[in-house]
Amino acid sequence: MKICASTTLPSDQEILAVRTTRMEVELLQRDADGNWSTSTAIVHRPETLELTSIGFAAPVTELYRTAGLTR
Repeated sequence: MKICASTTLPSDQEILAVRTTRMEVELLQRDADGNWSTSTAIVHRPETLELTSIGFAAPVTELYRTAGLTR
């Protein structure tokens, strides 16, 4: 994932990149000290994606429910 301007906003806690060709998302999160992690988390199906900053959790497959992707 390319680091974008959102990393400079203190209010941003997580950045999510959703793939369009396969069921996979990439997640960059701040640590407890407020620093950005040095690596991103890759979440595949059937794993659950968790965005702790907004209290959201759902299986990755739900993000692609109407996308027509099978992998």
